[in-house]
Amino acid sequence: MENSFCKRLISVCLLFCAGVVLLCCSSKKQPQLEAEVQIANQSVYVWNRGQQPWSGGDVFLNDRSLEIQKSFRASISPGGFVQLPIREFKRADKPVSEDSFEIKFVLVQIEGYAEKKFDIE
Repeated sequence: MENSFCKRLISVCLLFCAGVVLLCCSSKKQPQLEAEVQIANQSVYVWNRGQQPWSGGDVFLNDRSLEIQKSFRASISPGGFVQLPIREFKRADKPVSEDSFEIKFVLVQIEGYAEKKFDIE
C-alpha cells in the first residue's frame, strides 16, 4: 500500500515539474526592436528597420528617470520613420530647454517589443 502511494506521489510531482518547465519555456518573450535612431535638425528620427509596422511608442532622452520623453501614436511601416522635434520633448508635461542638457543616448519603447537603448555619437 505504501509503495503504491509513493509511486503516485512521485508521478504527481513529476507531472507538476514537467508542467512548470513547459510553462517557463513557452513564456512569451518580446521580440527585439529593429530600429535606427539619429539626431539631426533639432529632431530625433526613429526608423523602423523591422518587418512589422509599429503602432506607437515612447522615446526617452538620456536616462528614463529624467522623464524627458515624447510619445507617438502613429503607424510606422517598415522602412518608415517618425520625426520627433527635441523642443516637443517634455518632463512631467512641462517643456524642456534644448540647451539645458546634452543627449548621450536615446531609449526607445515600441509597443510589443523589448525597449532598446541607442548611443548618440
